[in-house]
Formats: sequence, C-alpha cells, structure tokens
Amino acid sequence: MKHGPAAGHRGPLSLDVTARGHEVEVAIENPGPSRGPREGSAGLPTVERRLALSYGGAARLVLDSGEVRTRVTVTLPRAGPQPGVLT
Repeated sequence: MKHGPAAGHRGPLSLDVTARGHEVEVAIENPGPSRGPREGSAGLPTVERRLALSYGGAARLVLDSGEVRTRVTVTLPRAGPQPGVLT
C-alpha cells in the first residue's frame, strides 16, 4: 500500500499491529487526507480481492480518511489464510 511519502504525504507514519481475540489488526496511518484512487492504479480494490480470496470473507480492509489524517486498517484471522491458498 502506498502511504506517507510514497503517496505524496509528508510527516510521521505510524504502524500499529494488535492481536484481538481470534484476529490481528494491522493499521497504517499518515497525515493528510486520502487523495482517492490514482489514474491507472488498482491498489485498494486489488488488496480487497486478494483478502477475499485468501481469507474467504474473514478479513476486512477499512479506509478512514479525514482532513487531518488517513488510516487504513486490515483485520485478518489469526488462523491465517484458507488451506491451499497461495498468498
């Protein structure tokens, strides 16, 4: 995922990984609003499709963007991907 300087943002980038019950939450946050999809980029839709294929709907991706910051959170089952799925 492009965040921080790779997405044209300046400032601190934070990465949080949290285990909650049967899930692991990975969140990455940077200052500034999301600039939305870039021309010729399939970024977030591709990640969402790969999560659905690998985890059978048990994973989710949430984009939370405001004027001050952008945060993407991916929640995965701790058990890992479905058997036989290449990730």
